[in-house]
Amino acid sequence: MSSIRRQLIVGLLLAVAAGGVVAAAWTYVTARDEANALFDYHLEQIAWSMRDHSFQRGLIPPPAPGERENDFVIQIWDGNGVEIYLSRPHARVPAYTPPGFTNQHTGDADWRVFSVRVRGRVIQVAQPMRVREQLAAGLALRAAAPIGLLVPLLAALVWIIVGRGLRPLEAIAAAVRKRHSTSLEPLSVGAVPDELAPLVGELNSLLVRLGTALELQRRFVADAAHELRSPLTALRL
Repeated sequence: MSSIRRQLIVGLLLAVAAGGVVAAAWTYVTARDEANALFDYHLEQIAWSMRDHSFQRGLIPPPAPGERENDFVIQIWDGNGVEIYLSRPHARVPAYTPPGFTNQHTGDADWRVFSVRVRGRVIQVAQPMRVREQLAAGLALRAAAPIGLLVPLLAALVWIIVGRGLRPLEAIAAAVRKRHSTSLEPLSVGAVPDELAPLVGELNSLLVRLGTALELQRRFVADAAHELRSPLTALRL
């Protein structure tokens, strides 16, 4: 026979787990998209912040071993198409791109690029997609982590609530189990939940019918014994 407790716990735990997975996935995707939108905003703001700067092309030494290079690469061209500034001259960066946001590939890396023409210059800011994906994934995981921690807590609460909800049924079973075979008093319905009240009522009705049947049986036996008493007395005499 199947267990109501097991069915309830398994069903609720599966529902909690499925809800947690869907909520975590939704949070992850949403947080990643929000992070990418934020990174695009950074690209745009960096580009606009460079419009009032003056630049002079010079030799920039390569980064030292172990030195972390900036994630963003800034390129600026003058009105004649001559490059007047490059923040990372030793890196393979995208060439001139159309205005706005574009995705570019340089052979060894993918880039997210924002380009704008302002005051006779073309300002272009690029960010490696690898860096964006790592940052976005980290932000999304941190946003979805609380949901993963919440699922075991919800599972424990389901276990406790189901056990507490089935406790009245166990109490009724224990009360019936402790009764003597000759005890036909009705069960108490004072603290019985509404869902169990019909069952207890039917059990009490059964006990009443059983008591009536036993009383009729006792009367029949008593009457039969009385009727047999006179012939037995005569035979003894």
